[in-house]
Amino acid sequence: MEGILVVDIDTDTPEAREYVRQRFGESSVQVKSPRGAHHYFRFDGKPPAPVRLTNIAIDFKAGSQSLIAGPFAERADGGHYLPLQGRLDSVASLPTFYDRDLEVDETEVEVDVVNSCPKIRRGDRHRHLKKRGMQMIPVVQTEAELFQEMLLYRDWECEFPEEVPDSEVEALARWFWFKRCNNEIWSGRQSPMGMTRASFDQLINVKYGDQAWMLYSYVHSKHEHLGREFVIVPEAILAAGQLQALSSKDIRRAAQILVDQKLLWRREVRDGFKRKYLYRIAGGRRGERSVDYINTQYGNTELSVIKGGLA
Repeated sequence: MEGILVVDIDTDTPEAREYVRQRFGESSVQVKSPRGAHHYFRFDGKPPAPVRLTNIAIDFKAGSQSLIAGPFAERADGGHYLPLQGRLDSVASLPTFYDRDLEVDETEVEVDVVNSCPKIRRGDRHRHLKKRGMQMIPVVQTEAELFQEMLLYRDWECEFPEEVPDSEVEALARWFWFKRCNNEIWSGRQSPMGMTRASFDQLINVKYGDQAWMLYSYVHSKHEHLGREFVIVPEAILAAGQLQALSSKDIRRAAQILVDQKLLWRREVRDGFKRKYLYRIAGGRRGERSVDYINTQYGNTELSVIKGGLA
């Protein structure tokens, strides 16, 4: 399995499928397993940690020590692995694995870029190329310039650069440039928030709509760029000194208004005997799809327009 990473979905649930789609994207090569599905990607780095959430169990198989059943395999218990989409002709034909939850440590990136000794080793090259792209995207003038910068970084800073094809670097540069051209670069607290006028129109004539707008602004500021589900706990919000103009009752009512207006999506989960709600930023009654973001290392406010809501 050298050069391949398999995203092994162990729970065949809508939540697990959506989680993979949003965080990693769907591979063009998929195999149906007895408990879920396998997504095949091209990858030479360290796999992410296993995911264990409500209705979501995902493992990652990569490297010579990992084993994964291929299409048409049969388990001892009678379970079958069947082709679901595409076929594995070669490692080069697979899409490159990308983890949108990649967290960038500011100090680490500065050391990686400035200190060229020792060279970046096998297994870390793709991750560091992504960091280089994150650092360069606010300052380059063209996609070609970004591509050349990343090629130079590969050639000078990575061990065995000939093992990383130009096509892989080009795909990364193209993705970063696409995000820049669509104003989907996030630069932290200096970024404007992308709440639409349509969402304001939906709330302005609703009873208690002013309180709902206040909560909507708050969750946008906290969660829009992350694209993950979140909880709304009024007591915790107030204890943290936030939304002091509202009461716990006001916050709960505002959350219900936002769900009714389709500005928040909500689903119920069970935590033992307790029931709780998980929320996501939604697109309003027009049903707009939301977008994901690049968390750039060095902010450029001219490129830091935010829109949408989900990564």
